[in-house]
Amino acid sequence: MSLGRLARRLLAPVRRLQMGWRGDAAAARHRPVAGGPPPGPGAGGTVVLDIRDRPLDRDHYLLGRTLFAGGFSVHLRVRSEAMGRADGYGRELLGLPGLTVETTRRGRPADPPPTDPAQTVWVSEDPSTDVPERPWRAVMRLDYDWYSAPPGGLTALFTMHPVQYRPAVPGREGTRPIDDLTGLRATERTAGVLFAGAVDPALYAAGGPITERYGLLPRATILARLDAGPHAPLRLPPPPNDGPTAAGDDGPTAAGRAGGGAFRAALARFGGDARRRFVRTDGWRIDAEDWLPTLAQADFFLTAPGFKIPHAHNVVEALAVGAVPIINYAHLMRPPLTDREALLFRTEDELTERVGEALAMPPEERRRMARAAAAYYDAHLTPEAFAKTFLRAADAAGPDPITLYLNAE
Repeated sequence: MSLGRLARRLLAPVRRLQMGWRGDAAAARHRPVAGGPPPGPGAGGTVVLDIRDRPLDRDHYLLGRTLFAGGFSVHLRVRSEAMGRADGYGRELLGLPGLTVETTRRGRPADPPPTDPAQTVWVSEDPSTDVPERPWRAVMRLDYDWYSAPPGGLTALFTMHPVQYRPAVPGREGTRPIDDLTGLRATERTAGVLFAGAVDPALYAAGGPITERYGLLPRATILARLDAGPHAPLRLPPPPNDGPTAAGDDGPTAAGRAGGGAFRAALARFGGDARRRFVRTDGWRIDAEDWLPTLAQADFFLTAPGFKIPHAHNVVEALAVGAVPIINYAHLMRPPLTDREALLFRTEDELTERVGEALAMPPEERRRMARAAAAYYDAHLTPEAFAKTFLRAADAAGPDPITLYLNAE
């Protein structure tokens, strides 16, 4: 035996371990994450996520988590080199209970997972080269430009901030705010119009993609107009030694220093006056666990655009608790928000009018809009709602791949 052949034989077990799937049995190639159930279809069937070129990140995590929560089993195909470049959220995706993972090498043809093809949707970055020939339920091409989706196109769910979905602290299962949206919607409101989020003018001024690509009033302009207008904000003094919210961090912070209801307690000290005011949380860092309860204090929430894309997770969170959005990108929601569920504006004058309308709105009309906002969330922004839309698109698909649009900004 030549030295080369001997070396290849001796190194073969090491290579099999490195690749994780190169054994002869399919069960060895498609391994469940430790602690999860064995591979098999969920109530909605199986989704293969074939991520070949991009590092695993927050958007992949949220898509995988949404599919799990919607009742699907998820099988992840990912190149071994991409796994090493996964960010923190990508590693959370790999840790989802029940996920099966197949690591691949560049140039190796796809090897189908041990599932019923008729109940499997294959989602690939490049269906022309990645998908084996099988009678799949549907094949989808993953497009990372969510905003390029045509009317009626299949779009991945915009979600709350990922921290809202994390498991409760051991021993406190079922105690996350997201587990009690019904209770949060019934909260007695103490603020008329609330704004919370980053305010760095360098990030949120005109001239960036919000104005250039989307044609929207940017956050800095929106806040400056309200500061100078008839609805000047009520600013609550932050706790001692509490710094401003970090630039680019909208809403909850994982290491907030104003948890335990501190902001809500400060708001309550203003009594009914805050219910008739535009309130800003400048200088407060609201703990993630306190974020949804804080939003639930408001009749209306000013959902100013982000700095790269219009959507911020706080529009989803506001709708979830029945805080009616005051919004200038309602037409970009899927489906578009209407003036039944939100107060809509495009110009600075319309912004001032909508805030005034919100603060003067009769109680019964406020309650009606709050119910409509929550109903929009239930119908369109839950994993269960996405699962129905996803399956309708899959079952209506023909032999050619359809496109699933995912936000990657």
